[in-house]
Parts: sequence; C-alpha cells; structure tokens
Amino acid sequence: MWARGMRAILPKDNFRHRASFAHGVCCPSDVPYNYIKYLAPKIISALELYDVPPETRPAALGFALQRAIDAGKDVLDPTLAADIAIEFAVPAAKFDPAKFR
Repeated sequence: MWARGMRAILPKDNFRHRASFAHGVCCPSDVPYNYIKYLAPKIISALELYDVPPETRPAALGFALQRAIDAGKDVLDPTLAADIAIEFAVPAAKFDPAKFR
C-alpha cells in the first residue's frame, strides 16, 4: 500500500500503472501525462461542443467513463477498467489544466 501511494506522488516520468505490470503490458509511454496531453484537447472540445457548463463537467466525465466501462465490459473486466481509470486520475489531477489547452 505504501509503494502504491508513493507512485501516485512521484513525478510523471517515474509513474507506471501497476496493472500494466500485472498483465504483462508495459510500455515506456504509459504515463498519465502522455494520455492527458493527447486526450485533454479532445475532451475539452467535446465538452464545449455540447455546451457542458464548467461546474457540471466532472459529473459529465464520470458518466462518460461509466458508459465507456459498460461498453467495453466484454473485452476488459470492468473492475480492471475502473482501477486503471482511478490509478491514472490520481496523478493526473496534479497537472495544471492550462497546459493542455
């Protein structure tokens, strides 16, 4: 548990998702920063396209994540998908959103 907590506060270059190791899938680019750098502009533009107010965006993203997990349940265990989402969300919350606009 201690190691898991420390990984969450380490710099982005030192973070690797623990599920990647457990399932033999580990890529050097599997760090939250790379996912955010690619996905943030797409997510922000989708939220703006549908006129989602800033105060409801966290809920909208949560509902979208739930729908994605439900849609992929035949391919990926929902528990593992939720674990991956949470493990990436914790360190991702430490990044400045203005960097990704």
